[in-house]
Amino acid sequence: MKLVKHRTIFLGLLALLALIYGLNVILEVPAREVAILFFVACFFVASLAFLGLLFSFFRAIIKRWLRRRD
Repeated sequence: MKLVKHRTIFLGLLALLALIYGLNVILEVPAREVAILFFVACFFVASLAFLGLLFSFFRAIIKRWLRRRD
């Protein structure tokens, strides 16, 4: 299972590098705009990860509270 997770992360990073290369070299988008898009994408992914962490934390708290209530 860990091999699959690491392979998925590696393939995602390669896809990100290919996207940056394609925007910068092939489409000749300026590096400043590519950097802005990259940081916006990183912020979006980080915020989704944080929301998932909060959701799982509160779900565990609510489950424990419901079990104690019974």
